[in-house]
Amino acid sequence: MQNSNTVVFAGPVEAARRKELEQAFGDISMRTRFVSYGETDSVFKDRETPRFLITLPAPATCGSFETLDIGALDAHFDIELHGRFDAAQSCLKAAGEAGCALLHIVDADGLIGGQGNSLGATAAMAALGLSRSIALDHRDKPIRSNALALAPDWDAEDLAALSAFLFTGKGGEMSGQVLALSKNTVHICSQPRPLRVGHRENGWRQEEVAALVSTSWQGALLAHESASEAFSL
Repeated sequence: MQNSNTVVFAGPVEAARRKELEQAFGDISMRTRFVSYGETDSVFKDRETPRFLITLPAPATCGSFETLDIGALDAHFDIELHGRFDAAQSCLKAAGEAGCALLHIVDADGLIGGQGNSLGATAAMAALGLSRSIALDHRDKPIRSNALALAPDWDAEDLAALSAFLFTGKGGEMSGQVLALSKNTVHICSQPRPLRVGHRENGWRQEEVAALVSTSWQGALLAHESASEAFSL
């Protein structure tokens, strides 16, 4: 098998966006191939095996949490999370010792959260966990996996430039990270880590926890902000 500079986009892409991405990646001498999640197995068995994979979010049903049916979550995960999982495994197996680079794209509203977007946010958090796990499982191999949140105003040329960095040797040290992209702006995002610590030798009572939260923990609490509010900083 031969390796190629083809970037495989797995998942749904609007026709207009597809043309923009084809042009933007073509301008940096990288080809694009767009496939549904069900087609990735056959793509990575081709004679010319792509080593670069971008997985995409599927459209999610919107609505206040209490109005959603559990079947909607199952259906969404069947498409998006299972699709990302299968596509990533297919890419890794086909790449073999040569290695590969993965980029898992989520909506910014899913990363930060937004009203009426519990399905999208749940899937986005799962995608981040998948990306991080792939990175850690293969940190001693030439395999990289990162996640990227896109704001609604993202630009195809910016995405191509960022992807090229992550997919080439220059981005070889970047793996297991979460980035975000909005118009003319790129962000590196935090991931769950302890921000404040409270310790008592004799355990905790409710009043002591309340005192801890209201004093030294107060500045570490996240505000109830949406993606648009978070990325406007």
